[in-house]
Parts: sequence; structure tokens; C-alpha cells
Amino acid sequence: MIPLDTTLDAADRRADDAIAFCMANDFPLGAALIGHRWRGAAAEDVVTALAPYQNDDGGFGNGLEVDIASPASNPFATRLAMQVLLALEERPAGATAVLAGIDRWLVSAQDGQGNFRLSPAVLAGQIAPWFAEWTYPNLNPAACLTGLAFRLGAGSPELFSRVEAMVASLGNAEVARDGEFYDVLPYAEYAPLLAANGHETLLEATVEGIVGRLHAETYDDASHALDHALGGGEALSSRIPADLIAREIARLLGEQEADGGWSSPYSAAWRPWLTATALVRGADIRDMSR
Repeated sequence: MIPLDTTLDAADRRADDAIAFCMANDFPLGAALIGHRWRGAAAEDVVTALAPYQNDDGGFGNGLEVDIASPASNPFATRLAMQVLLALEERPAGATAVLAGIDRWLVSAQDGQGNFRLSPAVLAGQIAPWFAEWTYPNLNPAACLTGLAFRLGAGSPELFSRVEAMVASLGNAEVARDGEFYDVLPYAEYAPLLAANGHETLLEATVEGIVGRLHAETYDDASHALDHALGGGEALSSRIPADLIAREIARLLGEQEADGGWSSPYSAAWRPWLTATALVRGADIRDMSR
């Protein structure tokens, strides 16, 4: 197993350059996140930086999901905002208000079958083709949003019951184990509720697939590996060998580029987000070891 102190020293050394990269690339939210987790900055600074992405309906848009140009709220940007809230070491009053807005949006945006469809306003704007062609019913992003809501202590009974019905109907152990990255992601992020609701077969299949890919080193990069391995919180990560997670954290920290940022296999516009989340992952491992 890679020594934890070596990994965390590497993360700490990378923080200031990563903050500078985020600021140079007009992403104060990323700088605030890294500053909060590594330099003692206030959680409220993160909430302040997150606020411009939230709409009056409580959902998030406005470019937080860089592949969706419309300012209107959409489920994929809202998922990212929920990940930001989960990254906070404490929840200030501002974060509570942001989460209340998300709760309100989850109620209004979910259809009767449990889906979170892209609205006409979102589809009318510039949008990546994979989003424009999204099909329903789909556990992604419904199960992702619901798993994150559960971890944040949010979500209505209707949210949970509708998505639980989707999981019962659409859940597939073969997909959870062997599917493509974005097919597996909802199982990973819904893992706390897989555990709580008796879906042991789906949870075991999810873990088996992630562990198999980690052993085989078939994830394209450490960011994708950790999105799966850490995406469901302790309900998932506790079932994955710690040495495999430590190896991916070390790999992730080694992927920082000379300009202080992390590369992206997608658009370069994703680099600031990936830079911030890389340092959040490092801080998560640091805090888990305490």
C-alpha cells in the first residue's frame, strides 16, 4: 500500500498551484473549495462562490455543467452542486439555504416515473450531443441525485419512493458490474440506498466491477476511478480494498500538470472542475485517516 503520509504531503504541496490555476481560469468556486479543504478557508466562501450557479427555482445551471450552455436548471449541474455541498467540512447557514433550494427543485423537476428530464429551455440551448440524445427512463441522473440527497440529509419521500421503484424495475446486476462508466455511475452514487433498501445483489455487483477494473488498471484515469470508488461514500468505499484507493489517489495527484491544473479527457473547460475535485479527493482521504 502506498504510504498515506507521502500521498497527503503531495496533495498539500499541490494545493496552492491548483488554487492559482482555478483563479486564472475564472473558476473561483474551485479555488474556494481547495482553500477550504487545504488552507483553512471558511465553508461560507465556497457557498458564496457556488451561489451564481443557482437559479430562483432552486436548481443549478449557468455553466456549472460545462457541456450544457443554457442557464436554466438541469439535473447534471444540480448533481455537481450537491457534490460541492458534500465536500464542505461543516454546513454554514448559507449552505442550508442552498440545500433547501435544491430540495425544492428536486420536487418540481422530477416526473411521476422518477426521471429528471432535460427541460425544453435546456434543450433549446447549445448542448453536447450525448445530453441532447439522453433516453428515459434512466437511472442516470435520477439515482445519482437521490443518493446524493440521502447523504446530504435532503430529499422528499416521493423522491425516494419513485427512484426506489425505478431501481427495482431497471436495476441490472450485469450492468452494475460490467457496464460503461456512466451506466455504472448511478449504482455507485446510489450505493447508500442500495445498502439500506436490501439491494445487496446490485451493491455486490457494483463493488465487484469497480474492484475488478481497479485491479486490472482499466480506468482511463484516476479521476474516473475515484468517481466510482468514492462516489457512494462509505457505503461503497468501505467495501473496496484501501490499497487500491490509495494507489488511485497517488495516481491522481501525479496527474497534475505544470500549470497547476489537471487535464481533461473531454473539453478543456472541464479542467478547473477536475482540478478542484482532485484536491477534494485528497482531503477526503486525509480526513478518513484521522
